[in-house]
Amino acid sequence: MERCEEKVIYKILRNKSFSKSLDVGSGTGRYIPLLSKISKYIVALDFSLNMLQILKKKHRHCKNLDIICADAEHPPFREKTFDFIFSTLTFDHIPNFKLMLEEIFRLLKNERTFIVSSFNEKLLEKYRRNHGIPENTIDFETENVPKTYVYEKGHTPEKLTPIFKKIGFKNIIVISCCLWPVLLSILPKGIRSKVLRIYGPLIDKMLRLFRLFRENALLYIYLVKA
Repeated sequence: MERCEEKVIYKILRNKSFSKSLDVGSGTGRYIPLLSKISKYIVALDFSLNMLQILKKKHRHCKNLDIICADAEHPPFREKTFDFIFSTLTFDHIPNFKLMLEEIFRLLKNERTFIVSSFNEKLLEKYRRNHGIPENTIDFETENVPKTYVYEKGHTPEKLTPIFKKIGFKNIIVISCCLWPVLLSILPKGIRSKVLRIYGPLIDKMLRLFRLFRENALLYIYLVKA
């Protein structure tokens, strides 16, 4: 899944350049190498001190990076500070996501871009039913962080787009990502994992041509402007 998302994100940001970028929910810094190349100054913000410590160690040679431990609903920055804000696989962990979006709008300079990814809640609900996971949670793990259950509430473009507009965002673009669940669910898990590892981005590119698969994507990437 991460590889398919990264393929889209890298394509979107190819040849872009920014003065000040904010990575909201940076985790251990999956996108810091990319941001360090396209932005003169980066702030990595995350609520987890443990993840930020890993990030700091991994990216200790990144000279244009500052690290802030804070939550996405109350970022400690002045208005119109950043010309690019970025948040992947974080948005769905925020209970008051509308407040987070309002804060992002406050921090983003006019006509500048915010990119955020969000899971398809319909597929998350199916996953929870199949695995006996409580409502609005998901099993989660990352490097050096053992598996646990965390808050996770996905969204759909139909529900999220009007919220973007109400807050004041415009030029909303939605890109379907990870479109393979419907097609590859018939394959055994071991084979499915191997196919996705090798051909995941290519499968995404082909299936994006068909509405059925776009509407049943596992992940959506939203590009909006303030």
